[in-house]
Amino acid sequence: MISETVTPLVPSEDLPRETKPKPITIGFNLDLLKAFGMLMGSVMLVAGLTITNAKIFPGDGSYGNRHEFPKLIEETYIRQMFHMSHTCLFIDFTPARDVAALLISFFTLPLMIFTYVNHRRIEEDKRKDPVEWYSLYLFSKYTWLFRVLCLGFFFMVFVNSPDGVYKDPNSMSVSELIADDGWWKFQKHYFFYFLYQISMALLCIESSWQHYKKNDHPFLTRKFLWYYNLVTFVWLAYYTLWIVTFQFGLPFPGHTNENDAIGFSSWRWVWANFIMLGYDVLTVIAPGIVALWYSQHYPEKMVISFELKQD
Repeated sequence: MISETVTPLVPSEDLPRETKPKPITIGFNLDLLKAFGMLMGSVMLVAGLTITNAKIFPGDGSYGNRHEFPKLIEETYIRQMFHMSHTCLFIDFTPARDVAALLISFFTLPLMIFTYVNHRRIEEDKRKDPVEWYSLYLFSKYTWLFRVLCLGFFFMVFVNSPDGVYKDPNSMSVSELIADDGWWKFQKHYFFYFLYQISMALLCIESSWQHYKKNDHPFLTRKFLWYYNLVTFVWLAYYTLWIVTFQFGLPFPGHTNENDAIGFSSWRWVWANFIMLGYDVLTVIAPGIVALWYSQHYPEKMVISFELKQD
């Protein structure tokens, strides 16, 4: 005689207490998660740079592994527009793009989780002291979802590769520019990069504001934290205008020129790289270092609990 035991998939109130599923909890250090995400962003760029210089566009100017346009770095849309190698070039072409696409989730997903959970942390601080934390709470409340979406869409820079033929906007009318395929390819690529830039600036400002409220930044005083946020905002505004004016062929202070040398002998080339890399330092590298320090000195863990809700 064969007997069968039937175990219900959906717990019932009539079942013994010990048979009901227990909540699943995950504990982690929130700032260490942020530091890991920031680190992986740098790893992604370094990996892309290494592969690009070794396989795609060799540093000696020879042909790499590309069999279609552009075959040389000088032919790329970004190089011809900016007259320098923007970091996007390091993740735009296969196989560097493939490696970056594999790594990007380790960059964006931790920061997306951090953004939401940190909002709840600010919400808890606001509950304890409504007056002191009200302004920061509003900032977080109305930006956290936008930041999560911006980071979630960052992978689209790989979908929309700026591999079109560059045409000088100064030699084109507005209608010709808008109808140009290469120009549109760059717009679709830059749009998602721009959203990423905004999200990182907002994340940086929120974190600095938190440190200001708690007066616990490891390196900067409360006064300098406000300056840090101001510099971040101004840097983003200048960097954005620097790029957008290139797209439309408009003059702007600090633009590189076509006849400028590619290297340290050109102050415009140095300035362009300073703006580009400086923004990464402000919004990725420096906050990552602070988050790592903070995780070691304030090792408390956040806990996320998953529980089956009973009707």
